[in-house]
Amino acid sequence: MGNLRKLVWLLCITAMMFLAGCRDHEDTAEGNLNLGQRYLGNLEYEEAVIAFSKCIEIDPKCEAAYLGRAQAFAGLEEWALAVFDCKTAMELNEDNEEAYMVLGNILLVRMERAYPITGDEYWDIMKLLQKKEAAEAVGNLISRIEEAASSNPSYRFEPEDGEMGDETEPWETGQEIGDGENTLWNGKIQVVEKTEDSQAFNGRGDLTLLYVLEKKDGEDHFEIKKAIIEGKPYYVLIYYSQWEESGYKGFGEYQAVLYENGEVRSVLKAMEDANKVGDTGLNIDGRNVYDLDGNRVLKVSERYWPDWGFFHDLCRVYDSSGHLYGYMNSAGEVVIPCRYENTKGFESGAAFSISKGRRGYINTQGEWILDEQYDFIGDETERGLYCVRDRESGKCGYVDASGRFVIPCIYDEAFPFYGKPGDKNHTAIVFSGKAGTIIDDQGNKVLGEEYELAGSGYGYGLFAVRQKESGLYGYANRRGDIKIPCEYDEVLGFDMMNGIVSVRSGGEEFHVDMNNQRAEPVETSAGTSADDIESQYEWRYMMGGGQYAEASTYYVVDYKVYNWDSEVLLEGKEGSSIVVIDGTDFYYDDGDCIYVYRYEERNGG
Repeated sequence: MGNLRKLVWLLCITAMMFLAGCRDHEDTAEGNLNLGQRYLGNLEYEEAVIAFSKCIEIDPKCEAAYLGRAQAFAGLEEWALAVFDCKTAMELNEDNEEAYMVLGNILLVRMERAYPITGDEYWDIMKLLQKKEAAEAVGNLISRIEEAASSNPSYRFEPEDGEMGDETEPWETGQEIGDGENTLWNGKIQVVEKTEDSQAFNGRGDLTLLYVLEKKDGEDHFEIKKAIIEGKPYYVLIYYSQWEESGYKGFGEYQAVLYENGEVRSVLKAMEDANKVGDTGLNIDGRNVYDLDGNRVLKVSERYWPDWGFFHDLCRVYDSSGHLYGYMNSAGEVVIPCRYENTKGFESGAAFSISKGRRGYINTQGEWILDEQYDFIGDETERGLYCVRDRESGKCGYVDASGRFVIPCIYDEAFPFYGKPGDKNHTAIVFSGKAGTIIDDQGNKVLGEEYELAGSGYGYGLFAVRQKESGLYGYANRRGDIKIPCEYDEVLGFDMMNGIVSVRSGGEEFHVDMNNQRAEPVETSAGTSADDIESQYEWRYMMGGGQYAEASTYYVVDYKVYNWDSEVLLEGKEGSSIVVIDGTDFYYDDGDCIYVYRYEERNGG
């Protein structure tokens, strides 16, 4: 969740900060309550949840702690947990007006910011709020909620089980939509035949056009994710019907599962989070779990709330009775007990977890992969190797998901790996004393011995390096390739900004771009209109238009796709979007069509 979304949430609830306090409790409960409030004010939501949970453990009747944790959960977009804590506060004191206000604002924010919500959830909250409708503040809030619902024509409530009737929407049953089998969403997008592509690259490697999607409405936004399920690739095409300041998101979201050639396998119902398709092909919507064809295969009991997606047949769940996290399998069995204050998913065989203040990684049996002699640096779950520091020696190294040391603790400073296992970009920067270099996932140096890093920062995939013998500076990429020769007396910025950097040579200061050509800084400014905000979003997040993004076989900058020899694979038009799907696949959106490409290097090249 971006800072802008956090700010929106904070501004929305600031006026509703709770007044209820905890009386006659131990100092440690009050201390954790105050700590949680400070974390909440600083938008440090995960830490706030932990502090409020400790307060509740000491004083289970502290209404303020439940309301504080509800707001922290809302900041994390854990809506069900936020609502649950509000209800708990109401059960403790049904006259606590602040509990109704916090609950109502959770519902209002979800609607105004277009977060998916079912009809059951909506009416469940509204019935609770109506109990306090006579209170002026609550009554006004109810009116605002009703106005938000009536003024949003795309807002949809899913019917309760068994009440679909004749008005059931096709996406709620997994049916395909449109006149033809490859026409989706009433003709707003259609899979079309591949045509001769003049931009295909015929040099080293092959750029393959997998399929083309024709858009019928340029104002609609689509996104493509890729999931490898039982070794087979599937593409999940997500349609976002509404614009938010922090990105496209909204009610009326649909997603289609496509085969590699673009043919439609199924159109799924609207999902709360379309990124939850795991490696088992299961998708989560509330407490329901669906397969790739939209069939419900599991409904989780009321005690647990599933989250994160199924990876290694394990999905994170929240125990509403113990207020802790654990993991269940695809049969609905909780196989790793709910004993963690927070966790992440098992996307690489281990999951980052917090339990009783201890932070580290657990394996799929729920066991810590290392003892407490080591501190983990970072909490990423998808990189395959985890950076650790030995508390005794102070040195850093790397372990895999089994806890085996792949690279021993020999570095004075080390940073998490970038890229994915098997990629040539699966590298990390490390320092021995002040001498820095780049290593691969076996600990081998990929930056030549004649060079050293000039700093730990980087931009547009390039690191400032110094040639030891000459003392001159240049830039290298993650593979250790020198992309800007070491010919400058000084680099005035270790990080590239917008694809250019300031350098000094012979007393002259000037800028060069990623291709070592002289360039001038570009001043950009964006207004506050909806069009300006959308343009800014495209610039920053869609991996085109000046935004750098890299994959294992290609990288993207300035509407162009390059291979790692800096040869242009595809050049898009200005204002288009080029989006990374994974290490080999990307898509190019020119506003009229979406072209899905694959680029694979030859001979491991």
